[in-house]
Amino acid sequence: MLQRSLTALLASSCLLTGLPAASLAQANPGFVLFGPQGVREHALNYRLDFDGQPGGIDRYRLRIRRSDLANAQLQDLAVAQIQISYPNTYSGDFDPRRIELRVGGKSVPLESASWQPDNNLIEVIPQDPIPSGRDMEVVLSNVRNPRSGGIFYFNCRVITPGGSPLFRHVGTWVISTQ
Repeated sequence: MLQRSLTALLASSCLLTGLPAASLAQANPGFVLFGPQGVREHALNYRLDFDGQPGGIDRYRLRIRRSDLANAQLQDLAVAQIQISYPNTYSGDFDPRRIELRVGGKSVPLESASWQPDNNLIEVIPQDPIPSGRDMEVVLSNVRNPRSGGIFYFNCRVITPGGSPLFRHVGTWVISTQ
């Protein structure tokens, strides 16, 4: 009896391992080995909640960690505005009504959030500047992914309050859709 049970267990495990596993899309950034100068050193973390399926609806979680701001020498400065630019080759759509900014995991009130498709820009302005040393996440919900997959460089720039209102580069999200 024991030998029969063991044989059945071994046979079923061989069947299970012989089945192809469903492949999962890369919903998180991998290692950036190649790319334009400076991208590897300033690659930002992100997550695609629904796997970046071509033509599908997705949610992009674009993270800006306090260490990313430190790398851009902005660690001691608050953030008054976030600007995200993306390439002309990205043909997806964003829903400006579904743009959210989270700080420390909590949503913060926004003065405005806009998508400018003609300029390939997304701008997020919180009601109050985000204090220095905080992790942030721009959440873009109801995103229509491009119909054809690819690798897209989304650049992050910020404005700090006071002084001259110049955008300063923080880093790049190297977003991969299938």
